[in-house]
Parts: sequence; C-alpha cells; structure tokens
Amino acid sequence: MKRDVKGNLVDKEVEDKGWDCYILSQEQKQELYNGKRIIEDSALIIIKDSWELIFWENQKVTHRFTV
Repeated sequence: MKRDVKGNLVDKEVEDKGWDCYILSQEQKQELYNGKRIIEDSALIIIKDSWELIFWENQKVTHRFTV
C-alpha cells in the first residue's frame, strides 16, 4: 500500500483485489440459488428488506448472517 497525493492509503500492487458487492431482492436471491442468475466472482450480497448478508465464493454461499 502507498499513499496517494491526498495522503490516503491506496493498494497499487493488486488493483483488482477485493469483492464485488450486490444488493438483491428476495426474488433475485432465489434466481441466484436456482442458477438463473450467475455471480462468478467472490461477492458480498445484501438481501433487501431482510438485511441478510451473504458471502458468495466459488458460486456458492460460504457464510450467511442476518444483521
């Protein structure tokens, strides 16, 4: 990590590192589980209205929490 011109820490070595974040409805969550919706990369998924938090890796749920 290095500091940018404003003094913020920025990761310059691996810029594509990190997880995508998605906000899905209950219907979209079911589409994901049924294979109709595809998320190929690791992702953090928040389900609307229920505040369910899902960690998605290798095209499956690895952890699930309600916040």
